[in-house]
Amino acid sequence: MQSLSGMNTGNADIPNVPVAELTNVTKAGILEKKKPTGLRTMQKRWCVVKGNIFYYFDGKTSKKMNGAFRLTDCSFEEAPEMTKDDKKKELCFKLVNPTSTRTYEVSIF
Repeated sequence: MQSLSGMNTGNADIPNVPVAELTNVTKAGILEKKKPTGLRTMQKRWCVVKGNIFYYFDGKTSKKMNGAFRLTDCSFEEAPEMTKDDKKKELCFKLVNPTSTRTYEVSIF
């Protein structure tokens, strides 16, 4: 297992694992995640919560993790402004980490 590179230093000790190695998970499924580039495009990601760590991957069988962070470091904020679709407004939220420059904008698929 390798450690994450390019992630905030508070997550450097989270191992880079394939989906198959994450067993006994709390929750797993597809979420739409806003690209960090500022564009309004959303990417579908396979997401796994195990303990207090949120992992995300390209797909359900990915061998390489796209990223991970500790949920205990984050606050939850509703984000209805992420969509114009009234039916999806309540499904949009942000995970904000005050120790990172990154805010994860997510929608339940």
